[in-house]
Amino acid sequence: MKVRLIVVFALLASLMLFSIAKANLSVKPGKLGALYMEIFPFSPAVVERSFEVGNTYNTSIYINLTVSGNLTDIVKLSKDSFILQPNETQEINYIVSVARPGIYMGGVVVKVGSQYGSSKLSYQADLVVMARESNLLSNPYVIIIVAALLIVLVVIIIFYLRKKVKKARK
Repeated sequence: MKVRLIVVFALLASLMLFSIAKANLSVKPGKLGALYMEIFPFSPAVVERSFEVGNTYNTSIYINLTVSGNLTDIVKLSKDSFILQPNETQEINYIVSVARPGIYMGGVVVKVGSQYGSSKLSYQADLVVMARESNLLSNPYVIIIVAALLIVLVVIIIFYLRKKVKKARK
């Protein structure tokens, strides 16, 4: 009977510690959402965004951030660990840089530790990145406009060089 009471008490205490740790953490927005990116020739698609991590309880918490899933090579965080004092928030910037088309899924894992080091909590702010190659150069109107601009540029260069040659002869 005493063993059962101790086990029940230990379970209740661990649930309370988990609830206290969970109450400490605020992540806004809770889900980082979906990014639709278009990759143009010779340059990767780049997007910069941010989210907030906050401490809403009355004790300091330790935050460790990592990128998960197949986003690890394309997402860079401005910070990866810090301490949040009570009622403090930190804005975390992140840059998504995609060079190849595809669907990338994962998120930013926010690990929380208490100042006592005994309770740990993890939260993942999900992120989905869908990248595709730009079809801008397959549009015939764009090709005509680019070709016309190149012809005008060549004509301007020819006139400029002719004028320069005439001045040099005089």
